[in-house]
Amino acid sequence: TTRGRRTQRSNLDYSSDPFVETIKSDLYVDSATITVGWQDVSGLEEAKRALQEAAILPLLRPDLYTGLRTAPRGILLYGPPGTGKTMLVKAVARESNCVLFACTASALTSKWHGEGEKLVRTLFRMAADVAPSILFFDEVDALLTRRKGDEHEASRRFKTEFMVQMDGIVAG
Repeated sequence: TTRGRRTQRSNLDYSSDPFVETIKSDLYVDSATITVGWQDVSGLEEAKRALQEAAILPLLRPDLYTGLRTAPRGILLYGPPGTGKTMLVKAVARESNCVLFACTASALTSKWHGEGEKLVRTLFRMAADVAPSILFFDEVDALLTRRKGDEHEASRRFKTEFMVQMDGIVAG
């Protein structure tokens, strides 16, 4: 999740960035359009409780996260396919009124040289601009396999940009 003051979404100017329309049409999900709530997620009580404490409570009660106590900046959900990870993320987005960016490997990779890392950079910038927001990377293992010496340069640059953005090294 990205934290911060919610920005007026309609005032953001991305007219010079060619990747914005791709992100808006393929990845951007407004929480008002999400129909999945906690009541739709059967079982997974421990996961729901953990997500409520780590993702929703900091938004509802920011006063609890001052000084040395800070809210988590990211949460990793893992498990085999079909165990409810996507439903949990949708429920968190709906319950917290956060914009959801639902990302897949195919949506983030490009056949054009250098476009994958630019798309990732724009995605993280948009998520920060509309914070609080949720970046959900489904099947992230398909994107971020172990770096190897014989790996294609474009793949290496994509992974590097992704990791830089995840680490929050680049501001803006």
